[in-house]
This record gives sequence, C-alpha cells and structure tokens, in this order.
Amino acid sequence: MFHADGVLGLPDVDPQVLREQLEVEELRSQVNTSQGFTLLIVSLLLFIGAQASFGAMADFIGALVIVLVFHELGHYAAMRAFGYRDTKMFFIPFLGAAVSGRHDDASGTQRAIVALAGPLPGIVLGVLAVWLLGPMSAFVATLVAVAIVLNFFNLLPILPFDGGHFAHIVWVSRWPRAEFLVRLMMGAAMFWIGYRLGSWVLAILGVLMLLGAGHASRMRELSHELRVAEPALPASILERPDLIGPLGARVQQRFSPERAMTPRRLAMLLQRVWQGARETPPGPLASTALSAVYLLFVGFCVVMYMLGQR
Repeated sequence: MFHADGVLGLPDVDPQVLREQLEVEELRSQVNTSQGFTLLIVSLLLFIGAQASFGAMADFIGALVIVLVFHELGHYAAMRAFGYRDTKMFFIPFLGAAVSGRHDDASGTQRAIVALAGPLPGIVLGVLAVWLLGPMSAFVATLVAVAIVLNFFNLLPILPFDGGHFAHIVWVSRWPRAEFLVRLMMGAAMFWIGYRLGSWVLAILGVLMLLGAGHASRMRELSHELRVAEPALPASILERPDLIGPLGARVQQRFSPERAMTPRRLAMLLQRVWQGARETPPGPLASTALSAVYLLFVGFCVVMYMLGQR
C-alpha cells in the first residue's frame, strides 16, 4: 500500500482540495479537440514564416514541410491503429512538427512502435528513391536528402527525438535510478550537436535538458515507487481517492519541500506521476525485436553516412 506514514516533514495536503483540482484538470484534458485542423494550418504558417526569417530557400522549406508531414503521418497512423484519442498534428516553429494523442492503456510495445512509426518509413522511402529513381530534379533531390537526414537525426537516442523516446520506453524505463545520468548524457549530447551544427535552438534544448534532469529523475523514481506499491492502477487517480492525499504529500515533498505548491501544479504533477506509474516497458521478446529493428536502421544509416564521406 502506498502511503506517506513514516516520512518526516511531509507537508500538509488537503485531499479534498486536491481531488477537486484533479477533476478540473481531467475535464480540461477531455475538451473537444475539433480545432485540430485550424491548429495545423496556423502552426504550419508560423513554421514557414520562422524558416523564411532565417533565409531558407523556398524549395528547401517546401521539402522540409513535406517530409515533416509524412513523418508525423506515420506517428498519426500508428496512434489511430492503436486506439489513441484526440489525435492532432501541429508544427512547432524553429523545431519541427509533432502529433499528440491520448491513450490510457497503451502498452509499452505500442508506444515504442508509435515512436518508430515516424522516422522509419521516411528512411525507407528515401533510400528506395535513391536506388530506383536515378537522375532527379533539384527539388526531388532536396526532398530525398531531407527525408533521409531528418529521419536519421530523429533516430538518435536523445530526447526529444523519436529515438530518445524509444530508448526511454524500451530501455531506460527498466532502471528508473539511471534516469538522472541518462538525462545528463542526453542533454550534453544535444548541446554538443547544437554547438557543432551552429544551432542555438538545439543548444538551448540541451541546456534545458541538463537543468531538468533532476526533476525528471524524481518523477521517474516516484512513479516507480507507486508502481511497485500499487501494481494494478486504474486509468484515473480519481478512481483511487484513498491515494490522493498520500501521493499528493509525497509529490509535494519531492518537488517543493519548503514551499506549498498551488493546487493546480500539484494536481498536474500528480497526474504525470500516475501516468508514469501505469507505463511499463515492453516484454522481453517484444523489447528484443524492437531493439533489433531500431539498431538495424541506426546501423544502416551510419554505414550510409560513412560511405558518403568517402
């Protein structure tokens, strides 16, 4: 049983206030997402404007948008196939694009497949185009090059890339105490990549990862503690009102032991801890198969890069 007894200095948390705030947050998360198409168009225009402000050529911007849309459609199709709800695609200026969705009971295998469903199809089509199309126009050559490079980049085992999410789902989630070290390594790698490529956006992402490593580590460890104490958790914490007070107190102690958090922030952290406790890695056989596919594609891309340098 997960409880707060025996832990000195746990801040007082009002379970009733916290429960009411959790109800509000769940209602917010269930708001109708019918504006998804509007979000896609508006964010696409902002993304194009951001790229143009850096002097990118029109053909490159066009190729980049096509590759990103195809990439995210891979994630979208996998999410829809596995029963995700409220799925929507949107662009992020200076960064790329993303697809979001909700699934209370997605397995580790399903989440890993969703992570790989974006970059792998783009790499396959890009390589097939190189082998089968022969001489290409300037735009098609740019399109193929962007598809291969961008999707390979996304396979790197660094958050927030797809490869980083895959690594966390299949490997890192098995050892929650390694979260802090892994985050530090990923943050340092991201900063180095940003520095080498002259990208201040990637460098800033690396710094943010380094700064947030402790927070992410505490989140992962608390989710692991909850999973061990309560193996069969329902989709919503509201279905276990007996855990709201003890878990809320534990979250308050771990993340802000000296200052009381607002009910909304506490409720949001509580939801993230709860969701993390319900997310388990794939089984041994699925992990082996998924890892083999991932490593095969990464190895293939590395070999292609090395051959291209000759």
